[in-house]
Amino acid sequence: MAVGWTTGLSQAIPIPPRDPAPEWFCELAEAIAGQRIGKETEVLETVPDSQLTAFRERVLNKDPELAADADWFTWARWLFEDPQARTVSPGSKTSTKQLLARLRASDSIAELRQAVRLAPNDGRTFARLALRQQAGVPADLDPVLKPHWEETVARTSDRAVALAPEDPEVWAMRAEVMQMLGRTGRAAEAMEEAMALLPAGATSPIVHYQEALSLVASGKGEAAQASLERVLRGLDEFVEQREAAEHPLPLPGNLEKLRGAASDGVPALPGDLELGDPVPGTYEDFDEVVAGSLPAGWRTWNRSDQGHRRGVRHLHGWQTDLWKDWVVVHRPHFESGDDPVRTRILREGRQPRPVVQGVAGPLLEGGFALAASEKCPGFQIQYLESPDFDCSGRTGVHLAFNSSFENHPNRMAAVEYSL
Repeated sequence: MAVGWTTGLSQAIPIPPRDPAPEWFCELAEAIAGQRIGKETEVLETVPDSQLTAFRERVLNKDPELAADADWFTWARWLFEDPQARTVSPGSKTSTKQLLARLRASDSIAELRQAVRLAPNDGRTFARLALRQQAGVPADLDPVLKPHWEETVARTSDRAVALAPEDPEVWAMRAEVMQMLGRTGRAAEAMEEAMALLPAGATSPIVHYQEALSLVASGKGEAAQASLERVLRGLDEFVEQREAAEHPLPLPGNLEKLRGAASDGVPALPGDLELGDPVPGTYEDFDEVVAGSLPAGWRTWNRSDQGHRRGVRHLHGWQTDLWKDWVVVHRPHFESGDDPVRTRILREGRQPRPVVQGVAGPLLEGGFALAASEKCPGFQIQYLESPDFDCSGRTGVHLAFNSSFENHPNRMAAVEYSL
């Protein structure tokens, strides 16, 4: 057999010849087809369903006459097994259930459609397909075709909840799809249904993550924080399923990047950390740093577009070159005036406070380093680098910092460190 792989490799795989088919195999083929050519009349005849039923019983009961032809009998036994319980082929060790779980967890629309063909009544597969269809909408899609695309996604989501009306994760994925489509009313209804179906005390990263997003959109910050904590505490079970090759549904958002914490024994929540005293010289709260300058040994650089007011560097205008970089500012500077950007930066004052070692504290108090983008012209790529710290001879070192990052589809933030 010649095989062409997607990598461009061609390979010839030798396949040993089968033994000649036994006579009963031809009878099985006739029973499956429901027709045969009469031996005497040579006219097409109908084979009764009872013959196929009887053949199935003989195979499942390992009739010695059939089992004598081991190679062909293995195929027949596989044929009559439960399609959802058997392997994907007579010689495979992968069950249909395992293959379905792997395909369903894929981000490939082609593989998700293969999963639909494999299990056309699986609601979770349709829910995943709807998500990936909307996430994969082409950037250059003709506006004339956009309504058709969105209706296709909506119908796929409708099919998902029709097949799995009692599955809270299917409803949570529908809430995400409807939110992506801008159908906020339907998104809210789907989220309510997901929460109503989730058993009391149960934890589902998919449901609670989507719940947190809905609560944030409603201005319920404390409730959203509680939902996210339930999400993080549920990562252990997800890791166990992944390690057991069970292919659970993919985690939403950035949770895939966090799941390693649970398997590595690292606390998922800041409040779970028992931090010792800072390594000498590493602690920085920016309180004693003059606004517009940097602590000793720190540096900034950028790949930002030029400001509208070139050469001007002061804190009072987002259009100046100063805001091409990270800037150290003090809270009082933002507490005066009616600039909506400054007001939003301090909005964290109304959000739940982080808890580290049992002590609640503010995110932005005194001095802090800020990278701004919204009112700045063009694009901003800003870097803030600390000096090197000597951590030699130490174990269990943690990087801890307060962050008031504002999430947005056009923004990203990251922390990079080297040892």
